[in-house]
Amino acid sequence: IGIAAPLIQTEFNLSPSQMGWVLAAFFWAYAPMQPLMGWLADRIGAERVLVSGFCVWSIATVLTGLATGFVMLFAFRLLMGTGEAVAYPSAAKLLATHVETRHRARSMGTVVLGAIVGLTVGAFLGGWLLAHYGWQTMLITLGGASLLWLIPWFGLWGRRSTSTPA
Repeated sequence: IGIAAPLIQTEFNLSPSQMGWVLAAFFWAYAPMQPLMGWLADRIGAERVLVSGFCVWSIATVLTGLATGFVMLFAFRLLMGTGEAVAYPSAAKLLATHVETRHRARSMGTVVLGAIVGLTVGAFLGGWLLAHYGWQTMLITLGGASLLWLIPWFGLWGRRSTSTPA
């Protein structure tokens, strides 16, 4: 959303303070929700928590593209932060559960690399979509396309046993 902020601010006639609230809302949910998401990953299984959070943050991205004003933008950014808060706690639990100790550091490094590459590709693709089709289309397309990740996810984890509640 950062690359679209000037267009969103202009379209909704938001003050710099309001735009700051919209941008910060993600982190107000993301940071404090991580311990809760880690607890849930331990309690009900990282696979379930990760896929649920991924659905929430992808849908929140689509909804942000459909927002009609400040309150909706703020609410959907909070929702996105909550959804994304599952990523690192769930990844850590999955690695601890499914990866041998001697490979965990490299595996975590790969997870972090994937996140950074994803942000980079997303910013490039998002910038292209923004320039050609507008910020709404950018968010709806990126959020909707992200949901396609669920196809291989269910293919992979559907064949594996999932963590059971403790």
